[in-house]
Amino acid sequence: MTHPSPRQTSRAGALAGGGGGGPLSLSTLHFDIVGGCQLRCVGCPNSGLDPRPEFIAPELFARCLSNIDVPKITLIRLFNFGEPLLHPALEELGRILLESPIRRHWIEISTNAQSDARDRLEALVAMGALNLLTVSCDGDGTPGRYEALRPPAKWSKLMSFLAFARDLAATYPALRLQARCVIEAPEDRQRWREVLGPFGIHPEFRGWIQLPDSLRDRARDRVTMGTGGCAIAADPGNLYVDHRGNIVPCCFHPGAALLGNLGQDRLSMLRAGEGRAAFLRALETRRAAMPVCNRCEMGADRGLGPPTEAVTRFSQGGAA
Repeated sequence: MTHPSPRQTSRAGALAGGGGGGPLSLSTLHFDIVGGCQLRCVGCPNSGLDPRPEFIAPELFARCLSNIDVPKITLIRLFNFGEPLLHPALEELGRILLESPIRRHWIEISTNAQSDARDRLEALVAMGALNLLTVSCDGDGTPGRYEALRPPAKWSKLMSFLAFARDLAATYPALRLQARCVIEAPEDRQRWREVLGPFGIHPEFRGWIQLPDSLRDRARDRVTMGTGGCAIAADPGNLYVDHRGNIVPCCFHPGAALLGNLGQDRLSMLRAGEGRAAFLRALETRRAAMPVCNRCEMGADRGLGPPTEAVTRFSQGGAA
């Protein structure tokens, strides 16, 4: 799964109310409704971990949402590392989300565009449970490089999905389309713009991030470990949840740590509890001994930029 580019420490925490009871709102909820993926993209931890797709039960999804005791989440992302369009009960999850009292501005799905779930996706858009659709791309904008980096993806399936997304947005004007493209050279930007532009899709670009357990990460000799803690894990404005309801620290690995379960406890209690505090202290004091985190380059001085950047651009009528 493609993620936003690393930047200075996120301003998302400014949305949080702080205090022992947890934030008053969240900037972004990353909820992995599917654990695993049918692709093995070389830059994703799934390529090395090789998990079989698992799906969150609708009952657990509803219980987790009810335990996120904040009144507002600006952006809800129904993905983290899994492929959300594989979920067989996608429409039911959409209905549950719409019934939640949490106020939300954007609901996003990021897809590899390789699954046959167009009816479910259109139903989600039609009911108003999705208004931001992102297509994940890697490479230089050519079929050969795209397929090499995202096996066993097919360029022809990507093109077919982009045409479907264009028609879907024409039918439902509230739906916004974008792509996140991992590129390797500056000239790749123009090639991707030429590919995506005719479909009305606005691309965002970044270079590679070394994600622990990915095949690309394993091929690299050494990753310099981040220092001084982790800006991403410490940011109270973002929340990352896996398909079992577990809170995980970040969007750089699906299982760096388990920081409580939203199927069992409220977010405010888990955020104020000792588990998260102990994990953050360990990142600052003994990170070299921590599995996964000792193979990650993110540190206290590097985090993700505001996750609503693309959403803000859309709401202001701008373009990439």
